[in-house]
Amino acid sequence: MSTNKVLGGMLAAQLLLTIVMWSTGNQAKFEERALFDVKLEDISEFSIKRPKGDKHDENDVITIVKKQGKWLLPGYDDYVVDSGKVEDILGRLTMAKIRRSVAKKKENHNALSVGERDFTKHISLKTPERSYSLYVGNAKGTSMHARFDGQDEVYLARGVAAWKVSHELRNYVDTEYVNIEDVIELNIKNQHGQIDARQNEDGTWVVAQLPADKPLDVGRIRSIVNAAKQVKLAIPVSRVAKPEFGLGKNARATVRVKSRQDTFTYEIGAEDGEYTYVKAEHQEFFIKVRKFNVNASLKIKVDEFIDRSKLKKASPPTNGIPLDPKDWPKDLSPTP
Repeated sequence: MSTNKVLGGMLAAQLLLTIVMWSTGNQAKFEERALFDVKLEDISEFSIKRPKGDKHDENDVITIVKKQGKWLLPGYDDYVVDSGKVEDILGRLTMAKIRRSVAKKKENHNALSVGERDFTKHISLKTPERSYSLYVGNAKGTSMHARFDGQDEVYLARGVAAWKVSHELRNYVDTEYVNIEDVIELNIKNQHGQIDARQNEDGTWVVAQLPADKPLDVGRIRSIVNAAKQVKLAIPVSRVAKPEFGLGKNARATVRVKSRQDTFTYEIGAEDGEYTYVKAEHQEFFIKVRKFNVNASLKIKVDEFIDRSKLKKASPPTNGIPLDPKDWPKDLSPTP
């Protein structure tokens, strides 16, 4: 009799354990789910909005759309972006997981940076069938707070950080607009005149406009070459020229850089705030660059290539009588 009771008790305990494990397993499965119920390959549009006053390139919203297998910027004349960079972010978002909500009251939204007033990013995804829209805020590690539009629940999304979902154009495009190494020739025409620099076979440089008796500042020529050989895209603008770009006959400078393999020529145009318009012959798009990227080519003068530390100093007169100003060497005459 006692044996039957023991066996019955053991069976009941095992049954209870099985029920608890089944219940716990189902609860865990229910609690963890995808932030977005969508596959990466089904996404056709991706938008990121940042708060007003946040530092950004130009617009408060970046929208990237997929057309014929390519990701484009419709707000920038359908400029083609780097699909790998876009799909890296979208992959993180579609793989992100959420469990139970961490907050359910509206008064908590701004504190978690997912409110309508205070938020880190606002993300929108679209597929041919449906749309998703949510606010995201910074959280610890590789996670972020997430709240869907129209809902009070806030979730902790694991697998992606809010700061990783970049709102900067430069993180989605190829910024290497002009990039050439081992330059052997540099030609610049700006408001100060023409500069033609060439590297000899032995590695030394000569500037055609520099008088033969003036020593060349090697560090200065290398500095200008390094500045001119690389132009970084900040904002793609248009495929079509416009008067406000200040290019063509109105260009402020024309730069030509040549290596043994390639030759690139580009024009530097008008300023627009902290940017300057640029157009390279080998590129389809007119772009904006940061002003500091092209300032050296705009401002350089031929006489800046003179190494003044190597100029001959005038010898003092042996009788101690100062030279008359009209007899001073030209290079040592005071600047009026």
